[in-house]
Amino acid sequence: MHQDAEQMALLGGVRTESQTAAYMERNLEHWRLHGFGIWMLRDLSQGQLAGRALLRHLDLDGIDEVEVGYSLHPAFWGLGLAAEVATACLDRARDTLGLASVVALTVPENLRSQRVMTKVGMRFERDIQHDGRHHVLFRTADAKSKPADLAEP
Repeated sequence: MHQDAEQMALLGGVRTESQTAAYMERNLEHWRLHGFGIWMLRDLSQGQLAGRALLRHLDLDGIDEVEVGYSLHPAFWGLGLAAEVATACLDRARDTLGLASVVALTVPENLRSQRVMTKVGMRFERDIQHDGRHHVLFRTADAKSKPADLAEP
Protein backbone atom coordinates (compact mmCIF):
# COMPACT_ATOMS: atom_id res chain seq x y z
CA MET A 1 0.00 0.00 0.00
CA HIS A 2 2.75 2.47 0.95
CA GLN A 3 4.55 1.77 -2.32
CA ASP A 4 1.52 2.54 -4.52
CA ALA A 5 2.22 6.00 -5.96
CA GLU A 6 -1.43 6.67 -6.82
CA GLN A 7 -2.72 5.77 -3.35
CA MET A 8 0.06 7.67 -1.57
CA ALA A 9 0.05 10.77 -3.84
CA LEU A 10 -1.86 12.90 -1.30
CA LEU A 11 -0.53 11.11 1.79
CA GLY A 12 3.03 12.33 1.68
CA GLY A 13 4.27 10.10 -1.13
CA VAL A 14 5.57 6.57 -1.44
CA ARG A 15 7.29 5.20 1.68
CA THR A 16 10.32 2.98 1.87
CA GLU A 17 10.22 -0.38 3.63
CA SER A 18 11.94 1.13 6.68
CA GLN A 19 9.45 4.03 6.78
CA THR A 20 6.57 1.54 6.58
CA ALA A 21 8.11 -0.58 9.34
CA ALA A 22 8.43 2.52 11.57
CA TYR A 23 4.83 3.52 10.74
CA MET A 24 3.57 0.05 11.70
CA GLU A 25 5.60 0.03 14.93
CA ARG A 26 4.15 3.40 15.96
CA ASN A 27 0.64 2.14 15.24
CA LEU A 28 1.17 -1.16 17.09
CA GLU A 29 2.46 0.80 20.08
CA HIS A 30 -0.67 2.97 19.90
CA TRP A 31 -2.80 -0.21 20.10
CA ARG A 32 -0.80 -1.40 23.13
CA LEU A 33 -1.27 1.93 24.90
CA HIS A 34 -4.86 2.77 23.97
CA GLY A 35 -6.66 -0.38 22.79
CA PHE A 36 -7.53 1.13 19.40
CA GLY A 37 -5.69 2.38 16.35
CA ILE A 38 -5.32 1.24 12.77
CA TRP A 39 -7.40 -1.45 11.05
CA MET A 40 -6.42 -3.09 7.79
CA LEU A 41 -9.37 -3.48 5.41
CA ARG A 42 -9.79 -6.52 3.19
CA ASP A 43 -12.16 -7.30 0.36
CA LEU A 44 -13.78 -10.43 1.77
CA SER A 45 -14.86 -11.71 -1.63
CA GLN A 46 -11.29 -11.81 -2.95
CA GLY A 47 -9.22 -11.55 0.24
CA GLN A 48 -7.12 -8.71 -1.12
CA LEU A 49 -6.03 -5.68 0.89
CA ALA A 50 -8.47 -2.84 0.26
CA GLY A 51 -6.94 -0.19 2.51
CA ARG A 52 -6.84 0.99 6.08
CA ALA A 53 -8.90 2.93 8.59
CA LEU A 54 -7.83 4.41 11.88
CA LEU A 55 -8.63 6.12 15.11
CA ARG A 56 -5.52 7.36 16.86
CA HIS A 57 -4.23 10.04 19.17
CA LEU A 58 -2.64 12.95 17.39
CA ASP A 59 -0.88 15.99 18.84
CA LEU A 60 -2.14 19.13 17.13
CA ASP A 61 -0.59 22.35 18.35
CA GLY A 62 0.06 20.79 21.76
CA ILE A 63 -3.49 19.43 22.13
CA ASP A 64 -4.17 15.69 22.30
CA GLU A 65 -6.85 14.97 19.71
CA VAL A 66 -8.19 11.70 18.30
CA GLU A 67 -8.02 11.50 14.53
CA VAL A 68 -10.15 9.46 12.16
CA GLY A 69 -8.44 8.43 8.95
CA TYR A 70 -8.84 6.17 5.94
CA SER A 71 -6.98 5.26 2.80
CA LEU A 72 -8.17 2.88 0.12
CA HIS A 73 -6.39 1.21 -2.77
CA PRO A 74 -7.43 2.97 -6.00
CA ALA A 75 -9.41 -0.11 -7.14
CA PHE A 76 -11.79 0.63 -4.25
CA TRP A 77 -12.24 4.36 -4.86
CA GLY A 78 -15.70 5.68 -5.71
CA LEU A 79 -17.61 2.80 -4.06
CA GLY A 80 -18.64 4.63 -0.89
CA LEU A 81 -16.25 2.58 1.25
CA ALA A 82 -14.35 5.57 2.69
CA ALA A 83 -17.59 7.01 4.07
CA GLU A 84 -18.61 3.59 5.36
CA VAL A 85 -15.37 2.99 7.26
CA ALA A 86 -15.17 6.60 8.49
CA THR A 87 -18.71 6.29 9.85
CA ALA A 88 -17.84 3.01 11.59
CA CYS A 89 -14.76 4.64 13.15
CA LEU A 90 -16.75 7.69 14.29
CA ASP A 91 -19.44 5.43 15.77
CA ARG A 92 -16.75 3.57 17.71
CA ALA A 93 -15.19 6.84 18.87
CA ARG A 94 -18.54 8.09 20.16
CA ASP A 95 -20.20 4.90 21.40
CA THR A 96 -17.26 2.84 22.67
CA LEU A 97 -14.62 5.44 23.51
CA GLY A 98 -17.06 8.14 24.64
CA LEU A 99 -15.37 10.88 22.63
CA ALA A 100 -17.24 14.12 22.06
CA SER A 101 -14.79 15.34 19.42
CA VAL A 102 -12.84 13.65 16.63
CA VAL A 103 -10.72 15.39 14.00
CA ALA A 104 -9.62 14.57 10.47
CA LEU A 105 -6.81 16.08 8.43
CA THR A 106 -6.05 16.19 4.76
CA VAL A 107 -4.14 18.37 2.36
CA PRO A 108 -6.24 21.09 0.69
CA GLU A 109 -6.04 19.46 -2.75
CA ASN A 110 -7.60 16.19 -1.49
CA LEU A 111 -11.15 17.20 -2.31
CA ARG A 112 -12.41 13.58 -2.34
CA SER A 113 -11.37 13.12 1.28
CA GLN A 114 -12.96 16.45 2.23
CA ARG A 115 -16.23 15.31 0.62
CA VAL A 116 -16.08 12.11 2.70
CA MET A 117 -15.49 14.13 5.87
CA THR A 118 -18.48 16.33 5.11
CA LYS A 119 -20.63 13.33 4.17
CA VAL A 120 -19.99 11.66 7.55
CA GLY A 121 -20.96 14.81 9.44
CA MET A 122 -17.64 16.54 9.97
CA ARG A 123 -17.18 20.25 9.36
CA PHE A 124 -14.23 22.35 8.27
CA GLU A 125 -12.63 24.01 11.28
CA ARG A 126 -9.43 25.67 10.07
CA ASP A 127 -6.23 25.52 8.08
CA ILE A 128 -3.30 24.04 10.01
CA GLN A 129 0.36 23.18 9.59
CA HIS A 130 1.05 19.51 10.38
CA ASP A 131 4.22 17.53 9.71
CA GLY A 132 5.62 20.49 7.81
CA ARG A 133 2.71 20.64 5.35
CA HIS A 134 -0.42 22.73 4.97
CA HIS A 135 -3.55 20.76 5.91
CA VAL A 136 -7.23 21.42 6.45
CA LEU A 137 -8.70 20.32 9.78
CA PHE A 138 -12.22 18.95 10.04
CA ARG A 139 -14.03 18.10 13.30
CA THR A 140 -17.15 16.17 14.17
CA ALA A 141 -20.07 18.55 13.87
CA ASP A 142 -21.57 17.59 17.22
CA ALA A 143 -18.36 18.41 19.12
CA LYS A 144 -18.96 20.88 21.93
CA SER A 145 -15.52 22.38 21.34
CA LYS A 146 -16.32 23.39 17.76
CA PRO A 147 -16.82 27.16 17.46
CA ALA A 148 -20.31 27.96 16.20
CA ASP A 149 -19.23 30.70 13.79
CA LEU A 150 -16.88 28.70 11.58
CA ALA A 151 -17.50 29.05 7.88
CA GLU A 152 -17.44 25.94 5.72
CA PRO A 153 -15.09 25.91 2.73
